[in-house]
Amino acid sequence: MIKIPDNRSLYEKNWQTMSGLQMSPVVAKSAYELISTLPRGYVLDIGCGDGTNSLVLQSMGFRVSSCDISKNAVKKTKQKGLSVRQVDLNNLPLPYSSKSFDIVWLSDVIEHILSPEGLISEIH
Repeated sequence: MIKIPDNRSLYEKNWQTMSGLQMSPVVAKSAYELISTLPRGYVLDIGCGDGTNSLVLQSMGFRVSSCDISKNAVKKTKQKGLSVRQVDLNNLPLPYSSKSFDIVWLSDVIEHILSPEGLISEIH
């Protein structure tokens, strides 16, 4: 069996100094344009970082819940007045009731997950 390192400390260190959009502004604009065509409802922002995308989604009229593995990221998201939980996506199931969300925003996260297929199955 392969021992996989616990990377939580890496995310804590990164979110001590990181802030803002953690994806290409061009990709973000395109994603915001796409999601703006959808009916307003409940969105789960998985891997929310400091809540930058969550805040944009909220400003578009969506009701947003956010989660991230990093305590530092969660703290920054809370400071923006957003609903957020600390969640380790490698420990499923997610701590949300089934069918709680209409949309899941999963941006630049999947490549950090040990079992991407498990997470996708859980989201579905």
